[in-house]
Amino acid sequence: MDLLHAVVVADAEDRLNAGQRLDFGPLCLTAAEIGSGGKSVPWQQVEEIAVRDGYVKLRVAGRWSSLTVTPVRLIPNFFVFRALADRICG
Repeated sequence: MDLLHAVVVADAEDRLNAGQRLDFGPLCLTAAEIGSGGKSVPWQQVEEIAVRDGYVKLRVAGRWSSLTVTPVRLIPNFFVFRALADRICG
């Protein structure tokens, strides 16, 4: 990650830690959950996040599912979303 990306991700992480909700097109993140379109999953239930066939997939309770049908290429600031999700999900 270059310096600019690191600064942008750090700022977004600070906003999450301050209790803000961050929107990435159809997806949203808070410090407590990940969601889209009225569906959400608490972070403690998310086992893994992956990009499969061009879409964001979550593994919850051993099963893969999608929160959105929007392809990754159309999700704004996907690199920020992914960096935050990876930090939270571990």
